[in-house]
Amino acid sequence: MHHSDKIHLDGTEDLIAMGGKATVALTNDGTLKHTMRETDSIHRSIRGTLSEHPSLRPTYVAMASAENRYFVRYSDGSRTWKAGCVILGTIIRDAYKVECVAFGADVDSWFVSWQDKNEQGWLHYSAGPKSMRTAIENRANKRIESV
Repeated sequence: MHHSDKIHLDGTEDLIAMGGKATVALTNDGTLKHTMRETDSIHRSIRGTLSEHPSLRPTYVAMASAENRYFVRYSDGSRTWKAGCVILGTIIRDAYKVECVAFGADVDSWFVSWQDKNEQGWLHYSAGPKSMRTAIENRANKRIESV
């Protein structure tokens, strides 16, 4: 596996995710590009899923270089993750549909929004910057699509 601090983006990428010092990009032909050794676990997870299910494609990726944390949602709604903490892992495991995951610099800093089977929206977060917490608390029940 080749590691670099740079990847060449040539316009064929369907998905790009960045977290800390790490970047992962998936091209439309299924090529996975990545930087930093910190992306090894997400690289193995995506490669393993695609080798077992070649028709699947990642549709959403969130990652953090700290603790190799990541979340990947695939075209069939399945997901793989390494949450870094029990609470976040439990929410991801039990949620009907995870909409958004974001990881902070520290392992105890994260955000997740999801829907239950009744399409009721929920969110939970831990730590994070004060400005994010204020924005979430003042959202007036508006849906949060990205963090």
